[in-house]
Amino acid sequence: MFGPMTPTSPGGPRASARRAETNALERELRAQVGAGTGPEDPISRAMEIVGDRWSLLIVREIVAGHRRFGELHRHLGIAKTVLSARLKALVAREILQPRPYHREASGRDWHEYRLTQAGIDLYPILIALQRWANTHLSDE
Repeated sequence: MFGPMTPTSPGGPRASARRAETNALERELRAQVGAGTGPEDPISRAMEIVGDRWSLLIVREIVAGHRRFGELHRHLGIAKTVLSARLKALVAREILQPRPYHREASGRDWHEYRLTQAGIDLYPILIALQRWANTHLSDE
């Protein structure tokens, strides 16, 4: 009924082809990512900046046109203290740029946040995450 399975190809020819494809993809990814791993590699350094739960969601909301603190708070459902800290961190890392849009009588400025070039460059990451989620999380 079925051909014999050999120790070098458990699961038959289809499984062997899938493994070969996976191995080729892993080699390609290693070549792109590089051999360096650890706290100083580029991915680790980037995750220090945008790897928390909120940073990329804030960038997504700003791309969608929600640029003011109150809008971000409403759309994300994030605690104000957390939002304030994340916005300050994203401004410090030059991912966002605050722009005043209103001045109170007390002299306090209200800001909206705009993406810098570094923030704009995160857009493909958002698209990749969205595609990944649509592919791998569609049943949830």
